[in-house]
Amino acid sequence: MRFFSNFFGALAGLFPLAQGAKAPQNPLATAQSLHYPLHTQTHTQPIMSELWLIHSKLKPPRFRAPLLTREALFDRLEEARRHTLTIVQAGAGEGKSTTLALFVTQSTLPFAWYTLGPEDADPLVFWSHLAAALDSVRPGIQATLHPLLVRARQGEFPWGLIAEALANAAEQPPTDCLLVLDDIHHLDDHPETVRTFERWVSLLPPTLHLIITTRRRLTWPTLTRFLAQRRAWLITESELRLTSADIAALFAHHGIRLRPDQCEQLYNATEGWIMPLQLLAAHLRGATAERVDEALPNLAASLDMLGDFLMHTLIAPLPASLQQFLFDTAILRVLEPAACDAVRRRRDSTALLAQLADIGLNLVQIDDQTYRHHHLVHEFLQQEAQRDPVRWRLLHRRAAAYFAQHGQAEESIDHLLQAEDYEAAAHGMSIVAPRLLAEGRFAHLRRWLNALPDAIRDAWPDLLLIQGDVARFTSRYDDALAAYRRAETCYLARDDAIGQSQALKSQALVYIDTVHPAPAEQLLKQALRVLRREAPTESADLLQLLAENATNRGRPNLGARWYAAARRLGAPPNTELEARIHLRSGRLDACRTILTDQHAATPHRPARTHREPSLLLAFVDVLQGRTTSARQRAADGLALARRLQSPFTESVAHMRLGHAWQLPPLADIARAQRHYEHAIRLNRELAILRGEAEPLFGLAFLHAHHGAPATALEAADRAIRLALRAGDEWVAAIGHLARGITHALHTTPEDAASALHEALHRFETCHDMFGAAMAHLWMAWTAYHTHDPDTFAEHAPHWLAYAITAPEHLHAATLFGLRDPQAYIPLLIHARDHLLPPAAERARALLRQTGLPADIAHHPGYTLHVRLFGPFEVCRGKQPVPADAWRRAKARHLLGLLALHPTPLQREVLFEHLWPDTPPDNAETQLKVTLNALANAIEPERPRRAGTFFIHREGNTIAIQRDAVVCDVWLFQDLIARAEAEPEAERAIELLEQALALYRGDVLPECRYEEWAWPHIERLRLQAVRAAEWLARLYLTRGDAEAAIASAERALALDTCWEPAYRIAMRACAMLHRRPHIVRLYRRCREALQRELGVAPMPETTALYEALVGYAHDANRGGVDTP
Repeated sequence: MRFFSNFFGALAGLFPLAQGAKAPQNPLATAQSLHYPLHTQTHTQPIMSELWLIHSKLKPPRFRAPLLTREALFDRLEEARRHTLTIVQAGAGEGKSTTLALFVTQSTLPFAWYTLGPEDADPLVFWSHLAAALDSVRPGIQATLHPLLVRARQGEFPWGLIAEALANAAEQPPTDCLLVLDDIHHLDDHPETVRTFERWVSLLPPTLHLIITTRRRLTWPTLTRFLAQRRAWLITESELRLTSADIAALFAHHGIRLRPDQCEQLYNATEGWIMPLQLLAAHLRGATAERVDEALPNLAASLDMLGDFLMHTLIAPLPASLQQFLFDTAILRVLEPAACDAVRRRRDSTALLAQLADIGLNLVQIDDQTYRHHHLVHEFLQQEAQRDPVRWRLLHRRAAAYFAQHGQAEESIDHLLQAEDYEAAAHGMSIVAPRLLAEGRFAHLRRWLNALPDAIRDAWPDLLLIQGDVARFTSRYDDALAAYRRAETCYLARDDAIGQSQALKSQALVYIDTVHPAPAEQLLKQALRVLRREAPTESADLLQLLAENATNRGRPNLGARWYAAARRLGAPPNTELEARIHLRSGRLDACRTILTDQHAATPHRPARTHREPSLLLAFVDVLQGRTTSARQRAADGLALARRLQSPFTESVAHMRLGHAWQLPPLADIARAQRHYEHAIRLNRELAILRGEAEPLFGLAFLHAHHGAPATALEAADRAIRLALRAGDEWVAAIGHLARGITHALHTTPEDAASALHEALHRFETCHDMFGAAMAHLWMAWTAYHTHDPDTFAEHAPHWLAYAITAPEHLHAATLFGLRDPQAYIPLLIHARDHLLPPAAERARALLRQTGLPADIAHHPGYTLHVRLFGPFEVCRGKQPVPADAWRRAKARHLLGLLALHPTPLQREVLFEHLWPDTPPDNAETQLKVTLNALANAIEPERPRRAGTFFIHREGNTIAIQRDAVVCDVWLFQDLIARAEAEPEAERAIELLEQALALYRGDVLPECRYEEWAWPHIERLRLQAVRAAEWLARLYLTRGDAEAAIASAERALALDTCWEPAYRIAMRACAMLHRRPHIVRLYRRCREALQRELGVAPMPETTALYEALVGYAHDANRGGVDTP
């Protein structure tokens, strides 16, 4: 055992497996053989002359490797200072000894150490070594106990007297000290020693803080009583386990920089068990990230010595009956007594499991009688059990029969595969596989199917179809086609027409999923020919797919005819197909209604690529200007795709997020571009070139509206080429629309007309009334701005005819339409005044729907954007108002004042705020001049002597025209209100992040000394502080400590006395084991409160600090001791 300990210590350094040597039965012989000196008694210092000591037991383990300081665990151990007894309970290899050794050597208190072995259960050995250990911190104890120990050596048993004498002697000197008794469980089988030890513990003085470690749960009465009375502090195995951050630090000590995903993978594989992690770190010392990646898939193989440790330290000491139990039940994932009994043909598993749990064999308890092994222990036991392959298969067959009888088909199939009973396993799979496929459990199915020999899969072609479905739903399309073609061959050999047709249909679905309609149509028609009209149900299914494929080719009318034929054959309604036909026909409301009713889908099901309802709805949303809804639906689709491991669906989600984030409000162009680029990258990785068309036309719209026409045209041309290559006329039409919009926005009207005419022709060929209306809109818009009345008169009526039935796009920015809803108003006014009925009447009706007077004569044609947070900024549409346009500072102040009030303001209120010391007549004059200066700045092209559209005056009141203005303060408050109403934390985080991004500084800083402005500044700053605190709290709950600290610091930057933010930051630092940062945060808090308010931190803050750092409150100084 000593060799074993030294061997692992030399290898692993930080976490030695044992300390000291195992002494033979003759202690005198041991001392002589190990050359330990036998002391003699002198008259000045009585020491044990006849008793022996192994001095290595009285020293903590040495460290041969870099040390991992774990602040959170050390904070827990600091509680030993406040308790008489601390119990550290964990299995072998959990790092108890080394962690304690590092803790006591870094502690400011003197300490003593005693490592026990099996021989220490002998009372004489135990009390002799305990006295010697205590003598190092309580000098003279050995001399005091010497007479009693001599009597014990001579055959008397004064153990009670020794315990009392040792407790009394430990009281002096009256200073605090620590005593560690490592591996105290060795006393457990010797009641005499346990009894006297408990007596000694009950008599300990408050200055002696005892820490004991044990591999198993101790049921000694005194310890149980101490725990119940809270006189003892318990630290369990779970607290010793390393976190992902600890793992990163441990490997960094060995010169290895791990990525976060590698840390997470190591944590999941080892469950934070120190021993294998330390061995692996030593084994890979200085390795690159790529070398670590190679080692991770087969962790146990990288830890050859771990098996020796498990066998010699954990398993070999067990009775033969327990060893056999472990190897026989190694086939089970969960150790449940009835299953263990069934596998072993015994009835004693309940008792054996309880016995193993008490021993501390790294069992994880699930409930009262159910356990599981640590992953690595389980893997080792399985490897050992497989040394007898005949019994291994027999045990698995028994387990399969047990789980089948109890309705656990999946467990039964797992065991049948291990038993190599492949026929029975294939039969079971054919029954349960469709359900698992519907639940999206692709990895499980893939593992099962890969375990079957090829001959078995060929004998069960239904499973080949399932294998192909798994590959298709996870975007491995080549693998899917291979499996489907193999199934087709098998069905053909069996002369199974329905099966062959099913295999052909499945191949077609690959091309439908990736929107390649031409090959899909050929396969579907071939599948119909194979059926020879003998299977109406299967034929109806194929007709529905032909309908969807025709819709994908931009021929929704043909799709509707195929769909009607399928329905005549008895096919059930297909809401997704109906929705897609409506979408590509331009009937957006009908599409939305169908998808909304059908969107109550369960989360555990295959993602449906571009047909995923949430992603289809997101596309409809961006066409109708429902930006917020589009973002949320696309984010939901992205989460679903990632959960179901469907890369193509993930790419579609990124496309839809790109569309949503390029639209106002709160458009984020960089974010939109990242989503498009991610979608393109995923499609290239999947070799689906057609999948790039949509992100490319999205990029074309984005660059067209943001000043990069060349880039926009390049993206649109690539989208058109890819769409035409795939036979998709509808997407090609969208590409041409993007080209036309680019030319229209960048003053090349002839090129715009050519591209828009091409888009119009293709949309009309596809029978898409919405797309055609958008082409007419942009041709009318171009004609209006180039003063071309004939072209306007030709196209505006067509747009108006559609808009009167579906006016949603007039009220918000849309993907195909104008990005500023106010830009429609001049078109409607011009149409009302210059077109013939019914177009003119439609324009008049649409003007009324916007809330404007039907007889409005002028409109600026843009939205006014006002930024009050930080530097004052105003934009007319996209054009910033230049600084020299503001002839008067009061004009800026007036606009800000009106924007900060949700209701109209009386003129007298404006006088009081802006000209408080001016007589009313003069103030009235000043207001008129200021209003004129404001109108000139924000609407310089208005008719002479007319007021500005953006300021509404009625009677004695003045207000801002909120329908035509966007203000960052309004958006900020709306986002916070939505976050408060949001039940899901992740969505609340998104909203709060957007809100805080708007807060660029105090509102109207140039008015900070104005009496009217200060309440608004304070109110909005407080909202920002609370929002930042709330965001930090949400980050902390999510476990993102770094983000929590950053958000808390943002709150503190706005209010240095905001105590909740300090508390959140301290908790986050504790998660990251940053003890010095906690101290600095508390010091900052205390100093800020004293400086600004003349008060001390709240008791809640101080109590949290003390709990996290472990330093006691100094009542005399009214503060907290800090290092």
